[in-house]
Amino acid sequence: MWRDNLNVNVPEIDKEHRQLVVHASELNRAIVQCADKSTIKRLLDLMLMEATRNFRHEQQLFEKWKYPDRVAHTLKHAQLSAQIECVMRKFELADVSFTWALKSLHIKQLLLDHLLKEDMKYRDFLEKLNGANMCQDQSEAAPPLLIH
Repeated sequence: MWRDNLNVNVPEIDKEHRQLVVHASELNRAIVQCADKSTIKRLLDLMLMEATRNFRHEQQLFEKWKYPDRVAHTLKHAQLSAQIECVMRKFELADVSFTWALKSLHIKQLLLDHLLKEDMKYRDFLEKLNGANMCQDQSEAAPPLLIH
């Protein structure tokens, strides 16, 4: 379930993050309902496709914003993608539904941890930048990056 403290205050990214949380909830429901492997795989694939799209979008915005930690954050995206691919390969080989559930929950947790830890860093950067822009003389101020 989405909580406002997950907002990074960039509407298009918040929308993508909300969609990821929706997919994570759907995955949880499927696991609790003991869905078959193909259903869980489909939900995992959908969540991963959304995550990949979100990673690319964030990285484009990092360049635009001149986000100072963009290289490190992009590296974390690559590391997270590699971890997820590894878990997905193990998932593909698993025959036991309990193993599917564990692997799926692990992937979901990796994505949500990234959102809670790493994405909040660029939210804080943007808030500081936006605050600095608000304090400048209005004739020199850049337009705010954040939309509340």
